[in-house]
Amino acid sequence: SLLHVLEHAGISTLWRDNQSGCKGVCDGLDIQKLDDATTPGLCADGRCMDEILLSDLAAQVRAKPGDRVVVLHQLGSHGPSYFERYPAQFERFKPVCKTADLGSCSRQNIVNAY
Repeated sequence: SLLHVLEHAGISTLWRDNQSGCKGVCDGLDIQKLDDATTPGLCADGRCMDEILLSDLAAQVRAKPGDRVVVLHQLGSHGPSYFERYPAQFERFKPVCKTADLGSCSRQNIVNAY
């Protein structure tokens, strides 16, 4: 992968994961799995908000001198339940669709959620 090429060129890499792994892209590199963290306010019921990727990020960047690439692998907007992936205080456009049954929401409410 490109990350392995960067490592070979002397640029350190770090893969911070809030999803289901890297599917081989980050094998053999520095990896931090954060999707099973228990940070109050960011994690509940075995799932973390993508914001968990930012926790302690500055310290991780400073941990190794020189050039560094950090990949933040987000849970992101996969699937119809995006409304569950960010806290209510980050809702910018309202009202939002708050169900995985998108057929029961207006187009505008779906757009607002994303």
